[in-house]
Amino acid sequence: MPIMAITAGIGAGGSILSGIFGGKAAKKAAGVLNAQGQASGAAVNNATTAGQSLIAGGTAAGQSLIAGGTANANQILSNQANNLSGIYQPLNANLNPYLQAGTMGANNLMGAVAPGGSLSQQFSFDPSQIYSNPAYQFNMQQGLQGVQRSAASTGDALGAGTQKSMAQFASGLASNQYNTAYNQALTTYQTNRTNTMQNLQALLGTGQFGTQQANQLGTTQAGQGNQLAMGGAQNTMQGAMGGAQLGLQGTEAAQNFLMQGAGANAAGIVGSTNAYNSILPGVSNAIGGYGMSQMYGNAMNGGGGGYGGGNANWAANPGANSYDTATGAYGGYASQPYVPVGPGE
Repeated sequence: MPIMAITAGIGAGGSILSGIFGGKAAKKAAGVLNAQGQASGAAVNNATTAGQSLIAGGTAAGQSLIAGGTANANQILSNQANNLSGIYQPLNANLNPYLQAGTMGANNLMGAVAPGGSLSQQFSFDPSQIYSNPAYQFNMQQGLQGVQRSAASTGDALGAGTQKSMAQFASGLASNQYNTAYNQALTTYQTNRTNTMQNLQALLGTGQFGTQQANQLGTTQAGQGNQLAMGGAQNTMQGAMGGAQLGLQGTEAAQNFLMQGAGANAAGIVGSTNAYNSILPGVSNAIGGYGMSQMYGNAMNGGGGGYGGGNANWAANPGANSYDTATGAYGGYASQPYVPVGPGE
């Protein structure tokens, strides 16, 4: 057997073994990489799902706590509002007498100044009232008796002079008594009017005091109620904003987990692909080496190690560019590339 044929046989055998072992190793490596990739992808998916579940649970729990805290705060504010109402109601009740007095004073004042009322009447004096005055009557009696006693002491008790003296005394007493009675009547009128006005003004002042206190209490109560209402609104708004922010943060965290999981899966796929790509050239070279050795052995040995024999070598077929491994025939044209033909083709 020629040395080149032996070399070709050895090369062919080495190529066959290399192809077989290389193919098995590549298949086994591919299976290992595929299993590792699937396991890695499953682990990433499980971790992503677990992380999203934890985030969703934490977000829901946080929102529930925020809602509960907001409800508790609003309940406290509502209780405080009820307490304020309980405080101010008795105070308002205590002011009712002042308000009632003021109402009564206002009604009496309107009645007094109305036509025919006590404050609408003008001052008037009746002189005839002097003669019915007990004091006037007493002074008149005593005065006339004094004149008569004085006249009797002189022996002229019934004389013209005595009569004149008695008339002068009566006239003077009446004049003085008139002025006194007039001044007394005027003073009484003014005093009664002043007293009436003062009494009515006192009632009005009492009503004004009650009204002012009631208004002040109402304003204070309304202000505190508004503060409580604003506090409740702020608590509700802050709770809603806190829940929304927590939900947004949970959503962002879940998206980050999802993106990280997708990135990990993508990295695993890229790694598996790179591993396949690193194995495929070795497999291709092994298969190519085996084919070339087979054809070379057939050509050099005249079909002794191929698929069915052939010509002794290419030297006897100059210009041929194809070779049938089944029949050992050459053919083709020199301008065409070499094309090996397998068995049965």
